[in-house]
Amino acid sequence: MKKIIALLLVCMAIGQPLLFAQNSLQGIYLSRKDCSNNHISFSPIKEKKYKLKLYQFLNNPTIKITIGDSMYTLNKDSIFGYRDNKNIVHRFYKKNLYTVLNPTESILLYSRTYLGGYKNTPLDIQYFFSTPTNDAVQPLTKWNLKKVFLHDTAFYQLLDMAFINDSDLLKYDSFYKMYKLNQVFQYAQQLTTTLK
Repeated sequence: MKKIIALLLVCMAIGQPLLFAQNSLQGIYLSRKDCSNNHISFSPIKEKKYKLKLYQFLNNPTIKITIGDSMYTLNKDSIFGYRDNKNIVHRFYKKNLYTVLNPTESILLYSRTYLGGYKNTPLDIQYFFSTPTNDAVQPLTKWNLKKVFLHDTAFYQLLDMAFINDSDLLKYDSFYKMYKLNQVFQYAQQLTTTLK
């Protein structure tokens, strides 16, 4: 028992999570459906070395995954994204990398951080979305949502009633553990189904 406590203290002191905790988190999502269902491919295997090289700064179109003695190369355009060892989901889209804020919801929300450009300029965080029927990543605005859902009358109308401005689109409901935008989207779908 003393050895286990000592191991835990050493891991906390050096700021590294335990190896078995890391193994269960990382991996590749081949498609949006895999991401929604949390189906990970190319994940770490117990007691085998695991390394994921993104080559993001080099703008390389591929990623490399090493699992033990095996190495795999995948095109970023042919996969949805990956989950890192901190349990954060990232998506590749047109040579850009986005952080997925809500991987299991219908309308996916993303953030992307841009450098300010000058020495003391703060980072600029911008937000984006994609829909279940249109997987293109677009800036998160009411106008863009209305363009995508032009023929979904119920959702189109509820957007104006539920959200005053674009920043309201990022409101999160901690009770239901989902973004309000997706709550409104689900409600609009229920209304449409009921009215048919």
